[in-house]
Amino acid sequence: MKLSIEVEIQPEEIPLATELLKFLRSLTQQFGVSAPVVKNAKTLLTGIVAKLADPSYLDQAALDIHSILRNTSLGTRESIFDELVKVFLEVAFNQEHIFKGGSVVPYLRLIPKLEESYRQRMRDKVISTIMQVLVLKRPVGARREEFFLYAEAFAGMVLLEYISFDGAATLIGKLLNNPDNRAAGLTVLGKTTELCCPQLISQCEGESLDQLRKAVQAITHKNFKFDIAYICSRMHWSHPLLTTNGKAEQDMLQPPPPPMPQQTLDPSHTHSASLDQNLMPGLSLSTPPTSLTPVTSWQGHKDQIYAMCHDPLTKKLVTGGKEGVCVVWSEEGRMEQKVPMPDHYICALDMHPRRRLLFAVGVCSDKGKREPPCIALFSQDKSWQRMGLITRPGNSLISCVRAVFNSGSDGFATGEEVSSSPQMEERVCYYDLASASDLSDIQPEVHFSGHGDLVTCVTSTPLHPMMLFSGSRDQGIRIWDRRTGNSAGILGAEVMGKIVAHDQMVTWVDVGGTDLVSSGGDGCVAHWDLRKISNAATGCPPLQRVKIGGQPEMLLKVAAYGAPRSGLVAVAELGSLHLVDLNNPTDNIFPALKFPDGQGRRYFDLKWSDDLLYASSEKTVDVYQLC
Repeated sequence: MKLSIEVEIQPEEIPLATELLKFLRSLTQQFGVSAPVVKNAKTLLTGIVAKLADPSYLDQAALDIHSILRNTSLGTRESIFDELVKVFLEVAFNQEHIFKGGSVVPYLRLIPKLEESYRQRMRDKVISTIMQVLVLKRPVGARREEFFLYAEAFAGMVLLEYISFDGAATLIGKLLNNPDNRAAGLTVLGKTTELCCPQLISQCEGESLDQLRKAVQAITHKNFKFDIAYICSRMHWSHPLLTTNGKAEQDMLQPPPPPMPQQTLDPSHTHSASLDQNLMPGLSLSTPPTSLTPVTSWQGHKDQIYAMCHDPLTKKLVTGGKEGVCVVWSEEGRMEQKVPMPDHYICALDMHPRRRLLFAVGVCSDKGKREPPCIALFSQDKSWQRMGLITRPGNSLISCVRAVFNSGSDGFATGEEVSSSPQMEERVCYYDLASASDLSDIQPEVHFSGHGDLVTCVTSTPLHPMMLFSGSRDQGIRIWDRRTGNSAGILGAEVMGKIVAHDQMVTWVDVGGTDLVSSGGDGCVAHWDLRKISNAATGCPPLQRVKIGGQPEMLLKVAAYGAPRSGLVAVAELGSLHLVDLNNPTDNIFPALKFPDGQGRRYFDLKWSDDLLYASSEKTVDVYQLC
């Protein structure tokens, strides 16, 4: 009789499992039977490497990998190491990191933790993989999602000193001097100056640095102005593209990372499948979406639903509004939990996917006691337990909140109205969670003033991780640089001496991939390409303005983030819902189909989840399907 037993082991159980297997082997030898064998090293390694996204797991991951490499029941050490290399490259360079605002650098920090005999081989394999991708021929306007993680990995290897600073300068210079590699070269240099600019300046030989500067200054194509401006601002270099009438422009925007990921790159091929086809497999490019079809309505609120947020990882939706309760919904529309915020309306919500924190902004309800505006923080991992309550007694209002979890960022931003003599001061504030010891006592790391009226919305993007974008009742959209504490520009066109994004108030600003879109009281959607904002100090007009409807009707909300295809946005008018295709210059507005009652509905908030759109109304969450 032959018995076959398969054991599934979690990464943290490896040391204990190894000891148990040794004990079982000693027992089985007495009876002449074979010892149990754990065959799935790949599964174990994948689980361990995936957890490296959390830096606090690094030391434990190194110990677990060390145990696996010495576990002969999983194979020879060489075969296990070969599997580790494959898993590491697959997980570390997964383009989902771009979508989630993640980074490849935490994975690279495993390399110094490996045994010396494996460390060098892993380093060489990673560098070889990086260079195979960076040296592929690409046009000037190449899609940066094809090589962004590899460019960041190059910078990370320089930071870890696995590539010398002189060697890095030489390699980057060669990329810049070859027109077919220039886009990759500038992205690599931008990330390198972001991660280790002081070391590059201080430790690189003068001749190597001078050659690198000359290679940058020789690039004059306007498509690269944005990258060059950032690099030169970091390295304190001048450049012909940045000089107008003898005066240097100051453009502090970050070099653009790629748009939303489209597929895992195969280094042996330069051709990429269409972004649209990969992110929306249910739709053919020859038949673009033309409508939003109502599917169902979720019941559970007793009053108006002002705000929603969606977690793309768990697919949970959280809604809140006038009754002062956050409702947590499953993907199927089941009400899972109610999270109360007594004495407050909930006017804004957002989710921090890395920390799995819910931010809920409360303003004093008219039936409760006079409480100052506040921001409550709830933990999704702890059954939505409240982890902190930030009260702002000097504020008359907190109008909006947005999680900021891009590379180098771990916090959230708000729009706040602060009581200051002789009038209210409108601020955009950034709170840093990484440095907070008490989530109830956290204060803004930096705040910006400049809007002339209420800040209605704030957002961020992985394309410019150190920037915040805010819209206001003053009709403007401003860009704020967290590194300098100052405004980095204004989006819009000059009207009667004032730069405005809309003819009336800006109601919302959202980002989807490389698209920044805004809605306004003038009934228009404005659209900018974040890769082409080169100098917004004197205003940057939108690429296009899309008028919704014949008569000017206020647009309450626009949603681009999470849409299944680049260029698709949903727009809520006062009594109707529309789909807009920004990629189509004509016939690009599609009214949503109505529910069976035929009534128009006013939606306060919109959120995409793949090809579903959630829309919050008076008391229901309406669900639409993209068709």
